[in-house]
Amino acid sequence: MILRRLGCGLLAMILSLPLALPVNSYASNFYDVNGHWAEFYISKVYNENIIKGYPNSYFLPDKAVTRAEFASMVNKTFELDDIDTTEFSALSDVSSSSWYYNDVTIAIAAGYASGYSDNSFKPNTPISRQEAAVMLSRLIPEGKESGNLKSFSDSKQIATWATDAISKLNGKGYMGAYDDKKIHPADSLTRAQTAKILSEILDNEDIITRKTFIDEDGTELTDKIYVNDVVMDEDLAEGSVTIENCIILGELLIEGGGDGTITINNTRVTKATVEKEDSSVRVVTKGTTVIGKLDASESCYLQSSSKGGYGFPDITVNKMSNVILKGTFPKVTVAGTRATLTLESGTITDLTINSAAKYSDIILSGKSEITEATANAECYFHGEGTIISLLANADNVTYETKPDKMVVGLQVDRPEAEGDEDVSVTFKPKSKAEDVDVDTEITVTFNTSMTLADGKAITDSNVAAFLSLHSGSKTGTLVAVTSTINSAKKIITLTPAAKLNEGTKYYIVLLDEALENGGGNKNDGESTYFTTEGEVTTTGTAVTTPVLGSLALTPANTTITASYTPNVAGTVYAMAQTSATAPTAEQIIANNKSASAVANTAGTITFTGLTANTTYYVFALLRNSSGTNSAIVSSNTKTTISEATLNTLTVAASGGSNLLTGFSSATKAYSVTVPSGTTAVDIAASTDTSANTNAVITINGTAGASLSNISINAGAGATTQITVSIAADNKTTANYVITVTVGN
Repeated sequence: MILRRLGCGLLAMILSLPLALPVNSYASNFYDVNGHWAEFYISKVYNENIIKGYPNSYFLPDKAVTRAEFASMVNKTFELDDIDTTEFSALSDVSSSSWYYNDVTIAIAAGYASGYSDNSFKPNTPISRQEAAVMLSRLIPEGKESGNLKSFSDSKQIATWATDAISKLNGKGYMGAYDDKKIHPADSLTRAQTAKILSEILDNEDIITRKTFIDEDGTELTDKIYVNDVVMDEDLAEGSVTIENCIILGELLIEGGGDGTITINNTRVTKATVEKEDSSVRVVTKGTTVIGKLDASESCYLQSSSKGGYGFPDITVNKMSNVILKGTFPKVTVAGTRATLTLESGTITDLTINSAAKYSDIILSGKSEITEATANAECYFHGEGTIISLLANADNVTYETKPDKMVVGLQVDRPEAEGDEDVSVTFKPKSKAEDVDVDTEITVTFNTSMTLADGKAITDSNVAAFLSLHSGSKTGTLVAVTSTINSAKKIITLTPAAKLNEGTKYYIVLLDEALENGGGNKNDGESTYFTTEGEVTTTGTAVTTPVLGSLALTPANTTITASYTPNVAGTVYAMAQTSATAPTAEQIIANNKSASAVANTAGTITFTGLTANTTYYVFALLRNSSGTNSAIVSSNTKTTISEATLNTLTVAASGGSNLLTGFSSATKAYSVTVPSGTTAVDIAASTDTSANTNAVITINGTAGASLSNISINAGAGATTQITVSIAADNKTTANYVITVTVGN
C-alpha cells in the first residue's frame, strides 16, 4: 500500500493535512487518485479549478468536505463571483478575516445556503449528503423524473426536510446508492463524491453566466440556470414572457411586460425587482416557484399560484408604488411613503408598515385577510376584508372594517373608524405655483377615501362631474383632461389632453359637497391656481366666461325638471341618462335639449317620457354668444312612481241602486250601509285608460271591473270588508277598501 511504502514520517505528515488548506497540483500526479473510482471526475473539477489538491501531491478523495469548503466548490462550479452580497447579515462564526468569508456570503446571498437558528454557519463542520442535496437542489432546475427513494433500504433515515432534494438529485443521476444499496443521507459528503456531483452538473446543466435581456413578446426561458441578472427590458413594453423550470441566481429585473403577464413556473428566483414605469405589470408564480425576495418600486399585480402558496415569501412595497396581491403571502413590508397595497383576495400573514411609510393605503377586499398587521406610521386600512390583529405604534391609523383585535402602543392614539375626520384636500401643483411645466399632471389628494355624495363609487368616468381644469379664471375655458382615480379612492390625477399654454394661469375647481367620506362628511368647494412657465400675457378687455351653477332636480312620475341660474346670457344644453358616465360637451350639445339663458335669471329644462322609479343623471353646460362653454355640471335623482287610480266606484244591494256617495280617487276607505236583510251586494268600478295604461281592476281578488252577488255577513249590524284594487304600467297598485254594514 502507498502509506507503507512512504514510511512513518510521511504518514505523520499526511495525518496532519486536515489542518492545512488545499493547494493546486496536477490531477494526474495525485498519489491517491490514480485508480480511484472518482479519478475522472476529480481530474475534471481540478482542471476547472473547482477543487484543489493538498501539499505533496495528495487529493484525499475520501476526506469529508466541510460546509465552507462545499460553498467554495459550488461557487466556482456556478461562477457565482458577481452575486450581490451587500445585504448579507453577519454570522457569529464567520469572521470577515476568514478564508471562507466571501464564499459563505455568496452562498447565502444566492439563496442556496443559510445559517442555523443560533446565527451560526458551522463552516468547519463536515457537510452531510442530505445537507449538500438540499443546497444543490436550490441551484438546479427540476428534472424530468424524480428519484425512487423507496429503492434505498435506508430511505426512512432521510430527514423530512431533505426528502424532496434527494429525490431531485437522484432523479437527475447526481446522487445514488452505495454498493450496499443505501443512500447514507447522514454520512459526510467526501471530496470524491463532491467531484462526481459537480462534474456531472457541469456536463448536464445549461448554466448562463452572462446578463440576459428579454425584449420580445412571447419569449420563453426554459431549463436554464442564470447566474447573472435576467432583465425584462423596457422594450418588451406590454408583452408577455414565460419562465419555465429555471434557476435565477442573479436578480430578476422587471422593467417591461404588461397584463399579458410574466409567468414563472417551477422556478427559483433569488431576488426580483419591479420597476416598470408608466403602467402596471402582472407577475404570476406557478408550480414550485419561489421568488425569495421581491421589491416593488412601481405598479404591479402579483399573483401567487404556487404549490404551498409561497411564490412570494417576502415582498417590499416602496414609496408611491401601487401593488395588487392575489394569493397567500407570508411577509409583506410597506417601506415607503404614500404607497398603495391592495389585497384583492387571499391572505397576508405578516404585514408591517414601516415608520417611513406614512400616508400609505391598505385596501382589503371582502375575501381577503391579514393575520397580523403592525402599523409604525400613519396609514389607512380600507375595504371589508378582515384584520385579525392590528398593532398600532403610530397616531392617525384608520380603518373601514374594525380589526378583530387591536393593541395600541404607549402614548399612541387608538385607531379610529375611517371617515370620522373632516375632509381635507391637497392640490399639486400647489396653490399659486409658478413656472409649472406645460406637460404637468395635476393631482388632487384627499385625506380619506371618498365616494360620490350619493354614496356611489367614484370612477374615472365620473370625475369630470365634480372636478375640472380651467384656463384664465376658475370660470374660464374648460381644459380637456383625462381623469383617473387610484384604487384607494383618494388620489385623482388629471392629465391634460395637450400641452398647456405657456405663461397662463390654470385653475383647478372642485365642486362643493360633491363627495363624502366614510363618516358622511362632505367636501368643501375649493379652487386653486398655478401659472405655467413662460411669459405671462394679459389682455386689455376682461372676458366674462360662462358659469352655469348647480343643478336642482325636481322629479315626477316620468319627468324631471332641472333648475339652474346662469351668470351670462347664452344657451343651456342638457341631457338625462341612466348612466353615471359623464358625457362630453359635444355629446350634451348634440342631445339638443336646450333653452335660452338670461344672465342671473333662474331657468328650467324639463325632460319628459322617462321611466318611472328610475335613477337619472342630468348633465348640463352653458354656452355663451362667443361659443365658450362652461364647465359641465351634473346632478342625479330618482323619478317617482304614482298610484293607479279609479274614476268611479259604486256599491249597491243586489239589484238595487248605488249607495256609495262622495267617491274620490284619492280616498281609499269607504263605509256603506245596506238595507236590513241584505245578503249580497254588487260592486262596479272604472278608470281612465289613457292615464292608466293596461289597467287591471280586481274585486276581492277576482279580475273584472264589476262583480255581482258578492256575499256579505247577514244580520243587523254585521260588517263585511270588500277590496277593489287597480294596477297599471309604471304605477303602484292602489287598494280601495269598502266596509259594508247591514242596517237594522
